[in-house]
Amino acid sequence: MKLIMFMGGVETLEYFSMEIARYLEEKGYEIFWYNLLVGASEVSRLKGFFDANKSEDFIAFTFNHEGIAGEEGLYFLDSESVEDTETVCGKVDCKNGLNSPKLVSTTKLTNIWDNYHVKVINMVVDHPLYYHKYHKYLPKNYHQINIDKNHFEYMRHFYPEIKNVSFLMTAGMELNKDRDILPDRPYLFMDERKYDIVFTGNFTPKYILQKSIEKMGQDYIDFYESVLTRMIKEPKETIEKIGQEALIKDIEGITEAEIREAMQTMSYVDLAVRFHYRELMIRALTDLGFRLTVVGEGFEYMKLKHPENLNMLGGGNTKKCLDSISQAKISLNVMPWFKAGAHDRIFTSMLNGAVLLTDSSTFLDKEILTEENCIRYSLELLRDYEASGFDLGLIEDFGSKLRNLLEDKEKLSKMANSAYIFAKNGHTWEDRAKIIEKLFFT
Repeated sequence: MKLIMFMGGVETLEYFSMEIARYLEEKGYEIFWYNLLVGASEVSRLKGFFDANKSEDFIAFTFNHEGIAGEEGLYFLDSESVEDTETVCGKVDCKNGLNSPKLVSTTKLTNIWDNYHVKVINMVVDHPLYYHKYHKYLPKNYHQINIDKNHFEYMRHFYPEIKNVSFLMTAGMELNKDRDILPDRPYLFMDERKYDIVFTGNFTPKYILQKSIEKMGQDYIDFYESVLTRMIKEPKETIEKIGQEALIKDIEGITEAEIREAMQTMSYVDLAVRFHYRELMIRALTDLGFRLTVVGEGFEYMKLKHPENLNMLGGGNTKKCLDSISQAKISLNVMPWFKAGAHDRIFTSMLNGAVLLTDSSTFLDKEILTEENCIRYSLELLRDYEASGFDLGLIEDFGSKLRNLLEDKEKLSKMANSAYIFAKNGHTWEDRAKIIEKLFFT
């Protein structure tokens, strides 16, 4: 059996892929790395790999539809189809807005995966609604992994034609895994860490996000803003529940197929509510006087009362994020509206010796979070803090608890150790790779 994996796309996803590949290569699998940046000229090299291993079975593993989104060279017109076709605009990465490899026509396309009978396993680490437009490109032998149980149910409900769908949590990355930085221990002691609190991620202000819907007309804008307002007021609810309810209420007689089509535009709401609460949490911490270090882009757009408490290190790659977390006493996580799954920041914080500070959910409380391995905060508290006009009295108890913990290095160390042991024994990409490997044979 031979494997194909992808590089040259979203940097974080490539990092995840490299982590998975380490385990697979240790198991003896040969991996062909397809470079998405090279594009169509890379196809001949891939065909050579197929032709040189004709007796083998092939598995392609990818994240977020990279390599199965109609990319030129990997997708091509059937030889019998020569009529004019509609050209599709370049693929846009939903997280970063970056132009990816050029797409070709969608009419009567075939693809290299079907031609060489390749099984494709795709791990989707965002809500599936972002990828509706790419489903027309899916290969015949396809398996989709979702990192949230609600996303799994969403796929089952709206895409019953996709038979092979499963759930698997994301995982964390450990900077000192090979003990090449600290040979005698996994991470820095608390008194060696120079940052009190670190957050890794990006921020996009609402007025920029609105550009994705501003051409739809005022009625549509008002509709999506009403959905966003409800999401902000009800932070325990999911985008799929509130989005579907709003569509059914607003459009009499709407069909399941029409809901499926309309839900992709809810990406605006999903991103807007995520960044809204990200800004609220950062405002709360800086209002309380905490020094917060952020790694990522867009934080200069935040409306903060005390921007002097925000230490912006600028954008950076995964390595820079890991470096910062490994030097933090506390690592902040704001969940990207996953209510039955986890974000990799949770496990990465644990694996690098930082105490996790995160919002929670029923799922996280049951499966991952305890009083011994993290600090939890409430989205409802942030909602009420904003509604009060930012009355500090509402969050002072939370601030005192956090301040006392930062001063108690012994307790912080115990929590970090408990979290490290927990994540190290079941929540690394090696652990996930072992499960993914089993899908090769199903």
